Amino acid sequence: MEKIREHKWHILFPIILAIAVLLLSIPVSGILRTDTPSRHISLGKQYLVDQNYAGAVMEFTDAVSMDPGDRTARFSLAEAYQGMGDFSSAENTLLGMTSADHPDEEVAGRLIRFYEEQGNPVRALQTVQSMIDYTDGDDYYSRKAELLKQIFDTDHPYSEGTSHALAVSGGKVNGRGSNTLGQLGTSQGLFAQDQASDAWSDAAFSGSPKKVYAIANSSYVIDDTGNLWGAGANRSGEFALLYGSGTAESGWKQITTGADVLAVSGNSGNLYVLMSDGSLWHSGGGFTQELTRVDRFSSAVSTSNCGRSVYVLTENGDLYINVPDRYDTLAEERFTRIASDVTAYAPDGQGGACYVDASGVIRSSNSYLPQHPADWEDTDNGGVRPDFSVNGIACNGDRILLTDPDGSLYTWSNRGDFREAGHLAENGAIYSEQDLAVAEMDDGTVSVWRREASSPETVR
Repeated sequence: MEKIREHKWHILFPIILAIAVLLLSIPVSGILRTDTPSRHISLGKQYLVDQNYAGAVMEFTDAVSMDPGDRTARFSLAEAYQGMGDFSSAENTLLGMTSADHPDEEVAGRLIRFYEEQGNPVRALQTVQSMIDYTDGDDYYSRKAELLKQIFDTDHPYSEGTSHALAVSGGKVNGRGSNTLGQLGTSQGLFAQDQASDAWSDAAFSGSPKKVYAIANSSYVIDDTGNLWGAGANRSGEFALLYGSGTAESGWKQITTGADVLAVSGNSGNLYVLMSDGSLWHSGGGFTQELTRVDRFSSAVSTSNCGRSVYVLTENGDLYINVPDRYDTLAEERFTRIASDVTAYAPDGQGGACYVDASGVIRSSNSYLPQHPADWEDTDNGGVRPDFSVNGIACNGDRILLTDPDGSLYTWSNRGDFREAGHLAENGAIYSEQDLAVAEMDDGTVSVWRREASSPETVR
């Protein structure tokens, strides 16, 4: 009997050993089934609850690598990146789940919310417009109206014309400089060629101002209801009142009554008005003395001016410039596209623009970019990718201002000096005009960075 058992053991031992080797060669996950996408997703979600965003990124990345088609893992990965402040990776993760030719509605919804949370309504609006073009869905038209309202809520508190300036302060419009043509809204100094004051005074605007624009020798105010008012020069019919006047007049004249103006731009004798439905309208310039639709653009999100030139950014990210002829004529056919895929831009004072594209790269239509910090990435065609996401940009010709999604403001000089310069107010503005870069700060002041000035002027 003992010999039989010993004989069986000699037979069974190699079999048991082979089974053990076979079992050891099988991954543990194959037996226990613990290393699965769902396990990594579960751990990642717990890390999100604990605000351990780095750990969450690792787990969701593992889940995506195991199952690239897992939408929950990808959405969660974007959320984790956003939580740790890596907004570029969050955006790229979402963009990688859709395409321009066949946009994914769920991804589009996430992107729109993401851009809103980053304080970038223009980028959100461009995404909404792409879905309108693809689906023509009523809900997207409603979202478009909401986003345009957010753009309206962004202030434009300071502006300078040829010889005067306007500022919104304490719920009223103040002005300084020359009032020869009534551009300061009052009769004081009217017709006087040599009277200009550096002191601020009440511009006698009776409404509640939201935005001010000083263009050449004309002044414009958008009130808190969205109506547009003008004072000063109206020689070429730029006030859209069916007449032009060579006589200086004091007081403010109501230009629109539809309560839907987002922004204005122009030059001497011309006015462009951007409406809340994205339509752009023009008056003056010897063509018309009433607002006429600019058919060149089906929908725009921004307009501005620098010197004699006018800029328009469309909903699909195309940036145009209109450089007038020697008579300051801004004919519609003179608009020329200078950049595409633009999310934010700033006139550079040199007949071009600095802008941010949809991938977060800063570019210049004139190859004007200062020397950048060493940890920024050079990209194709002279672009540069900062080590943070850029929401807003302004330029005064020798300095660029940038903002991030948290509202932090940075200055970047021609000498390559890059530093933080404070924090924007909620709905605070950052924009360019003439040779100025303007930023509305969280302490209630407005900083005006002038060309070749080492520090900003505080104007309120």
